[in-house]
Amino acid sequence: MGEYVTEIDQQLLKDAVDTTDDVGAVLRSHFLLEVALIKVLEHKYPSYAAFKHTRTVQHLRAIRAILVYPTGLQEVKIQVQSALQIFDCVNKTRNEMAHSEKGIKTKLKDADVRNLYSQANGILLSGGKLDDFDVRLGDKNSVKIKTLPNRQQFALLASLAATILDIIPQQDERIRNLSRF
Repeated sequence: MGEYVTEIDQQLLKDAVDTTDDVGAVLRSHFLLEVALIKVLEHKYPSYAAFKHTRTVQHLRAIRAILVYPTGLQEVKIQVQSALQIFDCVNKTRNEMAHSEKGIKTKLKDADVRNLYSQANGILLSGGKLDDFDVRLGDKNSVKIKTLPNRQQFALLASLAATILDIIPQQDERIRNLSRF
């Protein structure tokens, strides 16, 4: 164990958190998640690129199709499903900003961030709530995440989901180790 596949791009995360532009935060957060998801897919299936998937929804369908949760790893299932639901929310928000069928959207709404929290709380198996967590950005003092601007909360929750995706290869290793006995 100990192999981390997603290797979050720290500069991209910093740029997503530091931007003063909601659209920039959403696009960077989406890209961060998509890169992490593709890395996990390529780790599980080295020939994944041969599918030539170019759309986020294709990657999400692929990962959902290949996931297996053996008995005893139900906590992993809850956490990974929560991470993928966060990605669904990020993708939906990104699409609302990128396509103008319903009008131009350039600002994150409180509801956009609430949607991420409602999905993200499944990651905390203890029943806690992420909006009660303290975060420290750079040299600044720690603050409650919910006191940050929507764009920063959005980026931090998206990065949490990207990190949680690393559970998938970790789970695969646990399964391999269990099958040796």
